Amino acid sequence: MFLHRIANALRKQDWTTVAIEFVIVVVGVFIGVQVSNWNADQQELRNAESYQARIIDDVRTDIDTLDGRIAYYQAVNQHLMATIAALDTDQPDFAEKLGKDFIINAYQGTQLWQFRESSDTYTELIASGKIHLFGDSELRSEVAQ
Repeated sequence: MFLHRIANALRKQDWTTVAIEFVIVVVGVFIGVQVSNWNADQQELRNAESYQARIIDDVRTDIDTLDGRIAYYQAVNQHLMATIAALDTDQPDFAEKLGKDFIINAYQGTQLWQFRESSDTYTELIASGKIHLFGDSELRSEVAQ
């Protein structure tokens, strides 16, 4: 329909109609591009907010894990102190030193709890090339730390 009107206007050499139709098309395309850009910006903002919330959750999880690790290593330290105290006694009977409590304390004092920080979201940001969603370079540096 549109092309038919333009063709008729060109045949009749009705330049005013051609110009108006051309302006309508250009303005329509411009508005369409602007709406598309606005939608893309809004989607990027939602993605940034989602990633930010996920990174905050990751950090909170790490803080909770580290709090648990502090309590864990305090218990390990107590076992080590008990082991050292048992070794420091002047007891002549070595078998008495190596009793059940000594073995348990020595074993518990050598325990490790491997830690892996929650960096899945950050790794995803880097791999997908979306790290730019975190605005300025100072914020990106803090997230990397």
